[in-house]
Amino acid sequence: MIYNLTLQVENQLINSWKTWMNSVLVPEVSPYTGTASPALYRVVLTDEADTQTYAFQIHFSGTEKAEAFIQECAPKIDALLHREFGAGVMRFATWLEPQSLAG
Repeated sequence: MIYNLTLQVENQLINSWKTWMNSVLVPEVSPYTGTASPALYRVVLTDEADTQTYAFQIHFSGTEKAEAFIQECAPKIDALLHREFGAGVMRFATWLEPQSLAG
């Protein structure tokens, strides 16, 4: 399972947001990720003027860590982001479940 946090960040906040992600968010999620490091991707969109969009992904090897993360960490992440950046960072989370291309 992959926890995908999509974030739309106002341009003037990007540097402070990235610093915050490294100093606060990554340490918050590290107890749940094991040896896998979270990944950050920029989502390239053609209509962005005042914001940039990113996908922050955490890979879980099993459901036990993923379930603990859902219960304990995901709500905390949302609260921390809101407290630090308010409406300057809009976000939504999804779970990505690997699927086979075979029918």
